[in-house]
Amino acid sequence: MMGSTAGRHGRVAVVTGGASGIGLAFARAYAAKGAHVVIGDLDEAAMEQARVQLSESGAAVDCVPVDLQVAASIAHLAEVATGFGALAAVCLNAGVAASGTPVWETPDDIYEFVVGVNLHGLFRSIKTFVPILVNQGVPADLVITASMGGMVATAYGGAYAASKAAAIALAKSLRVELSTLAPAIRIAVLNPGVVATNLMRTSAARLPNGTAMAVELVEGSHDFLNQTGVEPDVAVSWALRALEDGTFWALPPSEDPFAQMLAAEHAEIRGLSSS
Repeated sequence: MMGSTAGRHGRVAVVTGGASGIGLAFARAYAAKGAHVVIGDLDEAAMEQARVQLSESGAAVDCVPVDLQVAASIAHLAEVATGFGALAAVCLNAGVAASGTPVWETPDDIYEFVVGVNLHGLFRSIKTFVPILVNQGVPADLVITASMGGMVATAYGGAYAASKAAAIALAKSLRVELSTLAPAIRIAVLNPGVVATNLMRTSAARLPNGTAMAVELVEGSHDFLNQTGVEPDVAVSWALRALEDGTFWALPPSEDPFAQMLAAEHAEIRGLSSS
């Protein structure tokens, strides 16, 4: 575990996938609120960079290597985090992506990798952290990062779209359950569209042994995200606003291409239901 020694008995914010991108933006946001941030990630070098960056701003931050495909690893993250105090926020943000093939040509190991992290890892994380939040009996935030890719699927990323659609379904069920069993817990599902992150590079680096995405695809996707996407802090602001407003859905603005696709899909469904 890498960490600081300050602020070890206040409210705590846990962020999975918190070493970069949207996760790091969540870490910054909750650090600014005065929380002791605990980052869980597989990339220890990136975590150290995040720890230094946040510490320089005066934040208390600890970093814990975590593998979402291993329940005991998630349990360890929770044990470390709760050792610092009550949980003010849990941001279940970690995820991976893979693309470049039609659904029927997607290799089994890539499908299992993407679904293993984005769905099974999320499910394990929920099973670990939500009981802690419920049993605390105090207000707390729960954010699940899904994707507009789970709302409006695009070609050549079926495994990713399926995993994120399932993440949204889990979040929707949690919303109903928590409203009855633990109404003090605020929940939001963040569905970002195009965001400037290292998602494609970090995902490619974690693919199963013997499996790879074409370098041209990875770098082309990375450049597209970073040349056209919003900054991670912008996407996080949608989630924070949804929590404050109690609206649950954290979506891009209406001018976003994915938001326009979703609006068109809703219009199509309404037309069918009224016919």
